[in-house]
Amino acid sequence: MKKVLVVALVLAVASLANATYTIQVNNTVVPAQGIAIVGNTATLQIYSTAGDAFVGPFALLVNNTNATLTGGVLGAASDTSFATIDGPLAGSAYAPFAPAGMNGVLGVSNAIALTSPGGKMFDSFNLTVLTGKFPVTVSLFSYDQDSGAFSASPVATALVTPEPMTMTLLGLGGLLFARKK
Repeated sequence: MKKVLVVALVLAVASLANATYTIQVNNTVVPAQGIAIVGNTATLQIYSTAGDAFVGPFALLVNNTNATLTGGVLGAASDTSFATIDGPLAGSAYAPFAPAGMNGVLGVSNAIALTSPGGKMFDSFNLTVLTGKFPVTVSLFSYDQDSGAFSASPVATALVTPEPMTMTLLGLGGLLFARKK
């Protein structure tokens, strides 16, 4: 029985290494060049395309002190007995181990947290960016129990930029403002 448990644990960790996670913005897959949003708010979702989930804590963070990331609920594919959204990373026991200059949301998941292969793990994270403070990179980090820190590289990222018309209006407003001086 002990050998079976060890093999199961090794397979769970090995499957985590092969897992593919994506961050969606407003229920849209983010292309490599990033995604544009209208206004300064968006809703984020985390998907597992390989049917795996994190083992232990994770953090969804933004690289911009002019942006906030709050909220979050379990997605349809998560088993509520094995996954939680704990709230803000700031002030938590894990805050000292997060990458410098980032803020966001902390959660905990388990290797058997998904009720079906692949699917939405977490939903309804609220991203708010101060006007004119784009772009923002949202990153998903896993926590390495062995090293006692979040991974050096995120397991998924999404670049969020303002929608082109917003940029045009901001530029025109800046020109008019400069001309009045």
